Amino acid sequence: MRRTPAAVTLALALAAAPVLPAASPVAAAAPTATVVVGTTGLKIGDTSVVTFTFSEPVTGFSLADVTVPSGTLSGLATSDNQVYTAVYTPAAGVTNYQARLVLDNAGVTEAGGTPGTGTTESNAFFVDTVRPTATVSVSRAAFQAGTTATVTLTFSEAITGLTTADLAVGAGTVSGLSSSDGGLTWTATLTPAGDTEASGARVTLDLTGVQDLAGNAGAGTATSPAYTVDTRRPTATVGLSATTLGIGDSATLTVVFSEPVLGFDLGDLTVRGGTVSFPTTGDNTTWTATFVPSPGTNASGQVVTVDLSGVMDQAGNGGAGTVDSPAYRVDTLRPVGVVTVDRTVVRAGETATVTMTFSEPVRGAGGAGPGLALVAGGGTLTPATSSDGGLTWTATFTPDAAARTTADLVLDLTTVEDAAGNAGTGSASAPSLTVRTTRPTATVSVSEPVLTTTTDAVLTLTFSEPVSVGLCRALSTPGASVPVLTSTDGGVTWTGTLTGAAGTESGPAVVTLDLAQVVNVDGNAGLGTATSGAYAVDTVRPTATLALATARVTAPTTLTITFSEPVAALALTDLVADAGTLSGLVTADGGLTWTATYTPDAGARVGAATIRLALAGVTDLAGNAGVTAALSVPFAVEAPAAPGTPVPAVPAPGAPVVPGAPAAIPPAGAAVTAPAAASPAGTLPRTGSEAGAALAVAAGLLLTGAAAVGARSLARSRRGRA
Repeated sequence: MRRTPAAVTLALALAAAPVLPAASPVAAAAPTATVVVGTTGLKIGDTSVVTFTFSEPVTGFSLADVTVPSGTLSGLATSDNQVYTAVYTPAAGVTNYQARLVLDNAGVTEAGGTPGTGTTESNAFFVDTVRPTATVSVSRAAFQAGTTATVTLTFSEAITGLTTADLAVGAGTVSGLSSSDGGLTWTATLTPAGDTEASGARVTLDLTGVQDLAGNAGAGTATSPAYTVDTRRPTATVGLSATTLGIGDSATLTVVFSEPVLGFDLGDLTVRGGTVSFPTTGDNTTWTATFVPSPGTNASGQVVTVDLSGVMDQAGNGGAGTVDSPAYRVDTLRPVGVVTVDRTVVRAGETATVTMTFSEPVRGAGGAGPGLALVAGGGTLTPATSSDGGLTWTATFTPDAAARTTADLVLDLTTVEDAAGNAGTGSASAPSLTVRTTRPTATVSVSEPVLTTTTDAVLTLTFSEPVSVGLCRALSTPGASVPVLTSTDGGVTWTGTLTGAAGTESGPAVVTLDLAQVVNVDGNAGLGTATSGAYAVDTVRPTATLALATARVTAPTTLTITFSEPVAALALTDLVADAGTLSGLVTADGGLTWTATYTPDAGARVGAATIRLALAGVTDLAGNAGVTAALSVPFAVEAPAAPGTPVPAVPAPGAPVVPGAPAAIPPAGAAVTAPAAASPAGTLPRTGSEAGAALAVAAGLLLTGAAAVGARSLARSRRGRA
């Protein structure tokens, strides 16, 4: 293959290429700019910052290079000749919603001297420095009762913030304020004030309370044309020349209006209890007619009613509602009456109210009450009185005391006449009154003068008549009780057992019967109280304390027995003594305190001996026997032995006591216990004196322990001497 050398190919390409001229220097680009108005909506009092930003630093820029619509620029400033700021102030009274600033770029040059070309517009903004104004109109020039009108508020531009509080309405109020065209036109309903007469009234708009869409508030006020208000409806008063009309009577009906009226006739009158003639007038204000009562009528509280809706005043206001005359009475009937009582059975302490109710108010001769009387006694009647003008009369029936009878009443109708002078005829009967005014009385007796633990009494209540309720709660039995009362004669005599309260000692008392709580078959309670003869209560059992003259007995010593009260008798057989005998039992104060001599057994040595009294064998002066037993305080016995008899040691606690026999001495450290105290009843008492016995046992423990310790010490001493 034949190849073309590369050098040849390159040479051919260069030869075919065009020849270019030498390059010349590049010209500088013209500066450009952007213009931004910071606030796009300006109202009265607003300003905005305008920013001019060039593509590069420039010279020669001034406010004269800017076309400013609807306002002025001021305060041009820069820190780098590339970004400039100025303040735009809108002109007063201007509205411009498509404003733009225009920059003439030819007024500036860049650093190389190249000027700008063309113009640059700012962003769009609007200027509104015009305050809103308005006109106010009312669709009616005169108002009557029941009319309304439309208030129209037409603004120079759409506004916001309008409320009824911005409207001052003369002689009326507005409601339903609204706009259907975006706030340019507003309407409301004007309602005139009621019962008002006014001229020259206006609706005044306070423009400072509204603002246009730019936020400019109005200034001053706008006022509607004047209008008149007459909403005072005619009223009337109605009078009748008589308040009571009888057969053959008549009266003048007078209707006086608050102002002259038209249209008043019989159709506007409602007449009760009679008829009226056609009303007439001389001035259209005062109208009169003649009233004639209807025959055969007996009615009170009658009125003539005027319908005010049938008349109107000269302004066209119709009346409203009705007005009545004062009440009057039409009476063309004779009075009749009925008699009632508030109770048919009158008991002790009660009265009955007798009521006479008439068909109409009446009065007796000379203004007295009706002739109400008792036919056959049984009580008394007070004079009849009336608190409602004579329609109803009352009298009080007081029954005779301690009576069982019947009282009959009768009303003489010829003694009364009505307000028209019509007398009644005949008489009216009344219910009979059953008089039951006897109260129960009673006597009270108690069969025993003293109540003890072994003696009760029979309580007897004897009444003047049978009674059946209230007995137990009516009794007061101090220091005693009566669980049950019974009667075998139909409730005249009642008996029960009067039992003294346990553990009670009281002086003379009486059974008191409160008769006010005892009711007889007529329902009458007794009065006062009935009391029995005096009785006493003694159900306190005797108690006693026993005390020896010494806590360590070595020879005969005195035992003192003190009772809670004197006792009738006391025998040595009621006493049991440990390690000794008792003798010489006597009392010197009537049985309250007794003494005896305790003689220890010869050679007896006991750490805790006691003396016991069986109280069941002792009775007080009222016959109350004691219970359980009384125990002395434990005492030690160390009696000398009989001649020639060895001296025994003190026995160990709990060991049996045998006179003359030696007793075991407990070893050192052994527990020392008191001997068990015997009690005739098996249980120690729990009275105050018996509590002393319990303390005595405790003291005996100490004495026993001391005796044991002493015995061991003596034994050691003897061993030492040995």
